[in-house]
Amino acid sequence: MFKNVKSKIAKVALAVLTLQLAFMGLGTGATQASAISDPVLPAPVVTLDKSDLYQDESVNLKIKLTTPGNYASLFLTIDGTHYDLLGSYQDGSADDLDGTADGVFTQRFDYAMLTPLLTTGGHVYETTLPLLADSDLSGLNFGEFSVDVKLGFRAPVVTLNPAVIYQNENTKLTAKLTTPGNWATFYATTDGTNYTFVGSYVDGGADDQDGLTNGSFVANLDYSDFPTVPANYTTHVYETSGQMLASDSLVFLSFGVGSLSVKQDLVAPTFTFSVVPAKVTDVTKAVTLNVKSDKLLATTATGYDITIETVQGTDAPVAQTVNPSADGVNFTSTIAGLKAGDDQLIKVFVSATDAHGNTKTAVYTVADFSFTVDTVAPAAVTGITTIVDASGHVTISWTNPPAGTYTKLRIVRVGDFTVTLDPTATSYTDLTTEQGKTYQYVIVVGDGAGNETTTPQVTVAVPAAVVAAAVSDTTSYVAPSTTTEEVKAADEDTTETPATTEENGFPAWGIIILVLLAAVGAYLIWSQKPEEVVAPAPKPKKNSTPKKK
Repeated sequence: MFKNVKSKIAKVALAVLTLQLAFMGLGTGATQASAISDPVLPAPVVTLDKSDLYQDESVNLKIKLTTPGNYASLFLTIDGTHYDLLGSYQDGSADDLDGTADGVFTQRFDYAMLTPLLTTGGHVYETTLPLLADSDLSGLNFGEFSVDVKLGFRAPVVTLNPAVIYQNENTKLTAKLTTPGNWATFYATTDGTNYTFVGSYVDGGADDQDGLTNGSFVANLDYSDFPTVPANYTTHVYETSGQMLASDSLVFLSFGVGSLSVKQDLVAPTFTFSVVPAKVTDVTKAVTLNVKSDKLLATTATGYDITIETVQGTDAPVAQTVNPSADGVNFTSTIAGLKAGDDQLIKVFVSATDAHGNTKTAVYTVADFSFTVDTVAPAAVTGITTIVDASGHVTISWTNPPAGTYTKLRIVRVGDFTVTLDPTATSYTDLTTEQGKTYQYVIVVGDGAGNETTTPQVTVAVPAAVVAAAVSDTTSYVAPSTTTEEVKAADEDTTETPATTEENGFPAWGIIILVLLAAVGAYLIWSQKPEEVVAPAPKPKKNSTPKKK
């Protein structure tokens, strides 16, 4: 394929010429119009959506006319001297791609309509009537256009990721093709002059790593694929409709370029750090330090030597050697017993040796891996209120700070005791208070890092007990009587005094005194001589005998 380029070009040119003649035949069949009698119109404005054209592509040519509905006549040339009529088309007709008589005529040129390897130019005339191949064009104004017709396909877009590889590494090469299902042919060079054939692979084939016929060919290139190390390689990738061989000519074909640097692994690995958690909010827990190699494979390394110690030297150094199973795997160590200020004091000593004996030792400080010990105390509780009930018990209520900002809650009766509460509690009742005494309370909130906030003292005075006065009980007495009237009169003359009682909280000795006083009062009343009751004299009865008349 592509061995006899000139022969193929001749065949393509012949086919295109035949096609052009067919177009001119269509123009000849149209009604002839005299260009002399047609008014001379301004030159159309001609634009193309691309200046070059490759296989399987097309170019859109847009002609801006002065008057909607006029004709656009296209004449093509390959040498700038001889122009052949391609066609005379009316704005808004079936030949107009936009199908609207709007003064813009749009035509599309396919790759097969033009001659490869030649720059095709043209003139466009605007007329009120169609032109023929033998029409007199003298005196007419025309717009010009030019498109460069290429042999083969547009150059693939090539990317290499990563662009630098070391021993035992590989890179992914992606070639973006114009047409899905085409072939991608690879060449590589170290000097930009002598190119070595790598292979020719079909999109979607077994060698395509994505396995899809999607116009994107993906290949994995290993360190061992490159014979010269170290070296900077330039890759050329060609898109073709068929498989190419190392002996095929590449003349006139477009290629995509990718760059790759292949290095011998003579550089010691480097490291990155991360600390979890980044902010220490619970000093009872350890910080996890993740040490990750940026470039250290198990097959090329003898391992890490990692030592972690504090500046004060109060913590014993931790030295460990590990062999990571793959590049980028974390080695994890822990730092325990943290306190405020340690975030500025920790140092990490790291050394690594690769397969070539290269060793790198470095001291990393907080600037390389960052964490902070939480020293900010949570907000205090608010809205404190107190209530003392009839028994002298004290209930304290409050509003907690936002959830998640604290982890501990306790209440302190100053000078007496401390009670640890559930962090969600919003009240506490002290059942040990006594009447007539005064107490002070504070409420403390804290977080896991040991930061605490204490409220000002709240003073609560418990009132003393109230003692009720004794009240005697008076009982009414009725003297003996033989008549109902005497009893009634005696009742009316006797005054009854209601008794007074004390309800809750009266002491036992008070009740005894009241009982004794009531007994003495009853005895005195009982022994008192009642007044003599004199019955009223009976009224004389009226004579009920009727008088004689």
